[in-house]
Amino acid sequence: MLLCHQKGCRSFLEIRTVNNTLYPTNKAACEALGVLGGDQEWIEALQEAKESATYPKHRKLFVQILMFCEVSNPISLWHMFWKDMPDDIPRRLSKTLHLPQIEKTEAKMKANVLFDLEAMLNSNSKSLKDFSLLMPPQEMLKILQNKLLMEEKKYNPELLEKEKDVLIPKLNTEQKDIFDDIVNAVNNNIQKLIFVYGHGGTGKTFLWKAITCYVQLKSQLADLLRETDLIIWDEVPMSDRHCFEALDRSLKDILNNSNTMFGGKSIILGEDFRQTLPVKKKGSKIEIIDASITSSYLWPCFKTYILKENMRLAQPHMTEHEKEQKKTFSVWFLNIGDGTIGTCTKSDTEDSATVQIPHELCIQESDTALTELINFIYNEGTLHRPTAKDLQKKAIVCPKNETANMINAKVLSLLDEPTRVYLSSDQATPHGDDGGKTKLLYPNEYLNSLNFVGLPPHRLELKVGAPIILL
Repeated sequence: MLLCHQKGCRSFLEIRTVNNTLYPTNKAACEALGVLGGDQEWIEALQEAKESATYPKHRKLFVQILMFCEVSNPISLWHMFWKDMPDDIPRRLSKTLHLPQIEKTEAKMKANVLFDLEAMLNSNSKSLKDFSLLMPPQEMLKILQNKLLMEEKKYNPELLEKEKDVLIPKLNTEQKDIFDDIVNAVNNNIQKLIFVYGHGGTGKTFLWKAITCYVQLKSQLADLLRETDLIIWDEVPMSDRHCFEALDRSLKDILNNSNTMFGGKSIILGEDFRQTLPVKKKGSKIEIIDASITSSYLWPCFKTYILKENMRLAQPHMTEHEKEQKKTFSVWFLNIGDGTIGTCTKSDTEDSATVQIPHELCIQESDTALTELINFIYNEGTLHRPTAKDLQKKAIVCPKNETANMINAKVLSLLDEPTRVYLSSDQATPHGDDGGKTKLLYPNEYLNSLNFVGLPPHRLELKVGAPIILL
């Protein structure tokens, strides 16, 4: 294994030397390289969190390590760190669950930490039992039995009130009409079935946020739906109408109200039909139309509001030239969605057309095309002094992972900082005692060569300041 990672060594001593440190055994050298499994890296991560992270962050990190990091001895890890986790829990649980002040004995504190860890694991369909850890006391487990209800009732009314006061004055006339109609329905317990239609940039998401901050968040699943005043379903045209109709039948059944659509609950739908419709594998046009919500028996019952004003053009920092550019692009994009531009060619299938992308929107094919694209998206200041605010508005969307990896490597090479290399620890886990056959069939060198969707490569190259996404 060392020979796969230690290049150019001329002796056994050099093979066991990692970062100018000579290790006594090959195994110790492998551990220093980080290519062996073990809990030391998780111990170091939790020790660092103990010094720098808040108590909730420390517990969250412990849960993430349990779920995603293949800990070999969770019980040992628990005994090492549980006493560093509980200080803020009694006050928070007392406030959230409306319990009297909780005692701070060691047994109570341990139970409180277990309760909090179990709650976080439950939200990811896991449990402490999955890792052979102790469970919280039975009376605390009863509180967790309906985790959906507990999570929805954790909202902060003071925070929502402040956010509501900020958002509502920013609604335009179209949004305010919809907002008033929905709020009136919720306040007076009147059922409303509404579809909000608008292309990207008209403020649908902003409207949802304003409504959910105004309407108190009341929300296992049946109890959640019983206590819900309003259901907002965004991106609904992408969903098959059978899902839509299943919601109607389920609500009627749960609420014991078969005479009213959706059991009497108010429903708001939103999206733009110019975007993706339900995906039917190898489906014909007729099958796709049949799967659309507009083909549902429920669709005629919805009142439609149309948002037309492009709120992205109302940004105060934009110049008139920038506004005109965005407006022109928006109109061109909407025309594609409406099918009013494009020409049919012999290679086009029925009901399709070829659209010529304007010259000014294209980067011409050349040896420097990729660099030009990167420089267009990430200017020099962003690359060398990146901030979260700058990066959250910039992205290069790729159709294939291979292309994304190539662009990521190119962008990384443009940063000034030295490259840091991190190697994965890979092993094939046999089902039972197979006499070592699994390791013979799948040696580490082979596993290191595999790249899977959703997982980082075996050799991960990073630089300080480079943006990364943690999943």
